Amino acid sequence: MATVYVPNISASAFFILNTLKQKSVDTLFACNSEEELEIFEAAYKTFAPKDFNCKFLSVYEDKFSLYSALETILQTKTPLFVATTYGALKQEAAGKKDFSSQILKLQKGQTINRTDLVNTLHKLNYKRVDFAEAPADYALRGSVLDIFPINAQKPCRLYFRVNTIEQISAFDLDTQNTVGSIDELLILPFEFDVTPSTLSRWLNDFKPYFYEPPQNTEGENEAEILTALPTKDGQDSFLRSPRYPLVKNRDAGRLAGERRKTLCGRKDAGRLCQ
Repeated sequence: MATVYVPNISASAFFILNTLKQKSVDTLFACNSEEELEIFEAAYKTFAPKDFNCKFLSVYEDKFSLYSALETILQTKTPLFVATTYGALKQEAAGKKDFSSQILKLQKGQTINRTDLVNTLHKLNYKRVDFAEAPADYALRGSVLDIFPINAQKPCRLYFRVNTIEQISAFDLDTQNTVGSIDELLILPFEFDVTPSTLSRWLNDFKPYFYEPPQNTEGENEAEILTALPTKDGQDSFLRSPRYPLVKNRDAGRLAGERRKTLCGRKDAGRLCQ
């Protein structure tokens, strides 16, 4: 494993993006907390070129974020950059085959018995309510079915003519107005029947980068270990504009010491590392 010394977690995003510009591959970045993940995500969006051909996906430590991410991983054909936490990597999930087989797919123009559809939603552990306001809720009113898939940002509204889906639209919770037409809707179960896998196993073929990893990750093959150098007060800080070269494994110990002196000794160190 190689060790890369960077000023802070934001510089990790800058370093990995520069590596991916040379060759885009499926990439995993893992850090210790959701707070660190938020900083990394903001830095990634700042540094990533507009025409960058690698799709970015952040996975937080909740079921909805996990299931949505797994759906994206299955659907995405281009290189994927997954940023997450060590805690999220350990989350249990259905294996790819079980996950795919339990996804409900609904399409505009599809003929499906509404009673059968409601029964299917019940089997997926969705709850019937008066208004679909939370993930895994659904509401049926005449020829209109509202569903809030756990893998969606907004609830969706299905308009039926007898047993044919005439229209699928997302809608705004506050105004109840539709906000866009959808040709195909994928609905994930609230609970899967089996959980023989983890997010880490789903990403087994990804190129991993570990930021300040715990001991149990250091045995991973071919991983880059990203280690932050402390600032003058010993704290990590947000890197607004990276202006100094990154240090890589050879002579790391000696160069790390020199880097600390450089960062802490410059008059403009505070400005550069804010």
